Amino acid sequence: MYINGVTKLTSQLSAYHGALVATKTWLTRQEAADYLGVSVSMIDRQLRHTIPTYQVVKGGKAYLFKRDDLDSLVEGNRVGPDEEFFI
Repeated sequence: MYINGVTKLTSQLSAYHGALVATKTWLTRQEAADYLGVSVSMIDRQLRHTIPTYQVVKGGKAYLFKRDDLDSLVEGNRVGPDEEFFI
């Protein structure tokens, strides 16, 4: 019973977090990774190469990414069924 309650609460919090992220203009590295379904290390690797807009905050220790730019990045990198995509 306790495990089911925790599982349900975790699921509800995850859904709430997803809805919150979907309405934010600027996302943290972790939020950007969650939003795109990739790891934070993937965000770090691609930071200067493919993610066009970001802001450095907290003395250079934190980055914020514009959600609309992440959406554009995904749209621009869509491939057809016979193509492969490599980052």
